[in-house]
Amino acid sequence: MARLVVPGVADVAIASVHADVLCQGPPNCNRPRFVTGGGWIKSGTSRANFAVAAREGPSSWGHMLYKDKATGKTYKGTPAATTFSDNTTAHITGYLDDGVTPFVADVTDNGEPGTADTFSLAVGVPATLVNAGTLQGGNIQVHLPCK
Repeated sequence: MARLVVPGVADVAIASVHADVLCQGPPNCNRPRFVTGGGWIKSGTSRANFAVAAREGPSSWGHMLYKDKATGKTYKGTPAATTFSDNTTAHITGYLDDGVTPFVADVTDNGEPGTADTFSLAVGVPATLVNAGTLQGGNIQVHLPCK
């Protein structure tokens, strides 16, 4: 460290720092893909809000929430397995919070800003469509490893 003193004018310290941080090996790109998103789609003359998060493969990480203002219906559940047909579309299966009723949510990330993204939800056995549509607000984001 050097110090420059000009009496009555300035007292300046001059320093240099080096961290010596080295990254060992290539990045870990073997992590699973995952999807997150939220927003709203049309439901009659009203809207249905949703939020979703799920990890590729068999995993209970994440959530699925859906609240339809037109019908008053609310669905909340936990993913059990998620598959990706490509790097934009996720097929999420799981169970509603009752632990018995299955759900299927399909989401597609069609790029930014999210206005072309899609969401659909079906529940029960056999799966009955609750609602599906293009986002009117919000965003779906597929997260790829090493991107």
